[in-house]
Amino acid sequence: MRFDHYGKLFALCVSILLCLSAHAQYQIDTIIGNGHEGYSGDGGNATEAQITHAHALAVDRDGNLYIADTENRRVRKVELKTGIITTVAGGGESEPSDGKKAIEVQLNMPNGVAIDKAGYLYILDQANYRVYKVDTQGIITIVVGDGHSGYWGDGGPAIAAQISPYLGAISVDSKANLYIADRLNHCIRKVNSQTITTVAGICTQEGYTGDGELAITAKLSEPADVKVDKEGNLYIADTHNHVIRKVDTKGIITTIAGNGKNGYGGDGKSATAAKLNEPTGIALDNRGNLYIADFKNNRIRQLKTGIITTIAGNGAQEFNGDGGFAKEASFNLPEALHFNRTGTVLYVTDKFNYRVRKLKWVPPPPNLISILLLLSGLALLLGIAFYRYRLCHHPIVQTLSADTSQLLTIPLEQLAQAKSLLKATHRLDTVLANNEVPTEWIDKAINFATMPNLERSTLLANRLSSSVEPVTDDIFKLDLNDEFPFRLTSCLLYFPPADLPAQDVIMQLKRNEMNSQVTIVFSTRVLKGENQWVVPNQRELTTLLLSPKPIEVFAHLLASQMEVTNLSPYQTAAGVSKDCAFFGREKILKQVINREHKNYLFIGGRQLGKSSLLKKIERHYRNHPKVACFYLSLRNDRCLEKLNIVLGLAKDAPWSALHEKLRSGKRHLILIDEADQFIRREIAEDYPTLSKFRSVSEEGYCHFILAGFWDLYEAAVLDYQSPIVNFGESIIVGALETKACRDLATEPMARLGIRYASEELVEQIITATGQRANFVAIVCDEMLQNLSNDRRELNEQDVTRALHSEAMEQALSAWRQLSGGDEQAARLNRIIVLATVESGEFSLTDVIDVLNKHDYVYTTEQLNQSLKRLELAYIIRLRRENSRYRYCVPLFREWLGQDVGALLEQEFKL
Repeated sequence: MRFDHYGKLFALCVSILLCLSAHAQYQIDTIIGNGHEGYSGDGGNATEAQITHAHALAVDRDGNLYIADTENRRVRKVELKTGIITTVAGGGESEPSDGKKAIEVQLNMPNGVAIDKAGYLYILDQANYRVYKVDTQGIITIVVGDGHSGYWGDGGPAIAAQISPYLGAISVDSKANLYIADRLNHCIRKVNSQTITTVAGICTQEGYTGDGELAITAKLSEPADVKVDKEGNLYIADTHNHVIRKVDTKGIITTIAGNGKNGYGGDGKSATAAKLNEPTGIALDNRGNLYIADFKNNRIRQLKTGIITTIAGNGAQEFNGDGGFAKEASFNLPEALHFNRTGTVLYVTDKFNYRVRKLKWVPPPPNLISILLLLSGLALLLGIAFYRYRLCHHPIVQTLSADTSQLLTIPLEQLAQAKSLLKATHRLDTVLANNEVPTEWIDKAINFATMPNLERSTLLANRLSSSVEPVTDDIFKLDLNDEFPFRLTSCLLYFPPADLPAQDVIMQLKRNEMNSQVTIVFSTRVLKGENQWVVPNQRELTTLLLSPKPIEVFAHLLASQMEVTNLSPYQTAAGVSKDCAFFGREKILKQVINREHKNYLFIGGRQLGKSSLLKKIERHYRNHPKVACFYLSLRNDRCLEKLNIVLGLAKDAPWSALHEKLRSGKRHLILIDEADQFIRREIAEDYPTLSKFRSVSEEGYCHFILAGFWDLYEAAVLDYQSPIVNFGESIIVGALETKACRDLATEPMARLGIRYASEELVEQIITATGQRANFVAIVCDEMLQNLSNDRRELNEQDVTRALHSEAMEQALSAWRQLSGGDEQAARLNRIIVLATVESGEFSLTDVIDVLNKHDYVYTTEQLNQSLKRLELAYIIRLRRENSRYRYCVPLFREWLGQDVGALLEQEFKL
């Protein structure tokens, strides 16, 4: 029998069981009050006591019931285990004030009570316009209200506020926040940490508006009660609008019961189409069902799954029915509702019957027919249970029940069966949710093998956030996007016919351009051949099609089958252009991105990461709704021409056109890299362009970040006549953070499945390179280039070889060209380094001694500038505490330390 047949049997069984409870009713009884108006009975049985207009109810953590005995000016307590009633607040002679006993003060029309988790009792005194708190020792304090009627005080201390809660109510949530139905102010107010605010309604404005909008912009009409559920949603008895309204945790208000017309009707239908007549009290059971005191209909109604029904009251305004079914009983204006601690008994204040009554659900007595139906239902359930037992013990179900993540590794051909089994055992939603897999994904994965090739390639491209174009009917070119973590920019997808023999597949791969490109082959055949071919198995295909991180999965698939030399994720020149290869610089990025826009100058030597920073900022603002960010690398002095082109203008467009462009649309952020030649020309021509940049940035429409080295530093710091002084905040780009260096050395390796033999090797790289990001990347890239494909662990020999590789030597040798075309400055740089590199640490005096010893002609300004250039280039750094310089990169000293004496003598002879 198919499972859907069992589903019908299950539904039938459920229907049978529902039939058994169809005649279940609530039973009604009086628990407080003898039906006569007055005050009496303290110390005796509550059913023999007299109360007068009980307006509110509350239950403490021990299950005792509290009532606001309004016109007796007291709050009274009934111990339900014994039935004894006592007064716990009010009845005294003195005015309420902090520190007094609650039973010694005089209350004035208490009409609201609530109890928090700590056991504190809150009392709303409508005629004193205050809320009091009574602690577990019976001491009273004032927590809300200055004693005057009105609306005032939002955002300030609750004790200084004004409220008008006549016939209103209070409620406390699980976090001890107090809510007040400020009835005559037509709003709901909240007290949190002694501060009062409005959370629903426009205080002092009566009306019925706002559904689907923020509750604080809606209008209410004399709300009489407010309750809070476990999730923090508010429920409001919007009394004179004849509706119940809900405010969700985002502050949005909706009507959930009542159509806004007073009357009675709508049972068994949608609650929003029903009629209510001045609903005054509401309560929530432990399952989230809502109960309504339908005041002038003399009924209690239940709201469950959007459907409204009457559970108590026949509509007659009188008293009868105790001991019988609640629907046959009569009320005389039921006003307040409250559940016991277990949510099984509902208490109701029966206002003009001068009673508190309870509603308790009672099942119907069994009869022969119901017993037979029950036995039939049980037999069906047993049959279904046995079938489900077999389903639940299927190996696939057991595997996925024990570890839901195994869904991602099920062979693709078994995926349809797995889905069917999970659906039959009601585990599908859980397994999919735990793996963050939408149903649409698993359906497409199941159909993947039978899809047309174009549809299959498009599905893969969409999952990889990439684009695809057909080459032939079964070959497609996949262009990988910037998120892909390796150097690979594109590959081919090949879908050979399912019946094509393996040898023919290999011949096809060797016959065309697939032999020279990375090719993903979707075939069930076992293929042996070139390392360029990647053949995912059925488990890997499932992971690729279902994983919430498909790019990582695809990268791992390539890394597991290809030589890592073809996949190095490290960028060693021209700036890092992918987020997956960018690490650190958190302080600088927060400074630039998280603040108000302004101008910045990134200053540092070449290959220190300025370009990477600018490109990271450009990626951050890509597709930004309010900022248009443009990156341009100059490498010459024609800044305006390049900026015109980048902004879509003619190369020789006048400044007026560029100015207008920068002022239009989004706010502009212009990132200018390699700015030194541009700055040099600006200095020579008295800063014509920078003056314009400064002017437009002061207008607030556009800001600039310039990145450069010595010329930028000189203009920004040393030339006090330059318009770039105070143009922007200068940021020196130097060493990469230690953690970022560690991440740079390990995370890209981990994506390739490569690990280090020990953590000490990573620290060795960081120390030897002096935390220069480009040096760390070069070392890691060199290790990958020399790693055989059968090895996935890097050892000390790999690190040593990479540190002393030709690539590193070329990177280290760049220090000689720090001064552009100024050979005299470059020579002084070299002399300082060659004279001090062996010692590793030196002072200004040490340098002067060497220069004087060789009769080298220099000025103090030239010497200071040369030392500053070496600092900015991250060759040396000054220790302020002892005014001595140290070398930044230990590997630099080791590399340059050979024959420095001869090189120094040669420099002095020039």
